[in-house]
Amino acid sequence: MIYARHTRLAQLIFVPFLRYLFRKHVQDVTILGELPLVPQNTPLVLAPNHSLWWDGFIVYMLNHYHF
Repeated sequence: MIYARHTRLAQLIFVPFLRYLFRKHVQDVTILGELPLVPQNTPLVLAPNHSLWWDGFIVYMLNHYHF
């Protein structure tokens, strides 16, 4: 497995850019039900039920803000 190497600088640039794109192009993201409480060192697979160009970015933002 190739592990991601997240850098602070990349996140400082990428997260605000994604927030701008979401505000401009996405009207709403709805989460049905409660978000699960996931312990810090537990693997988690997020699988959107629709193939969109935005799916990977939505999962990234959920991971950034909620997990």
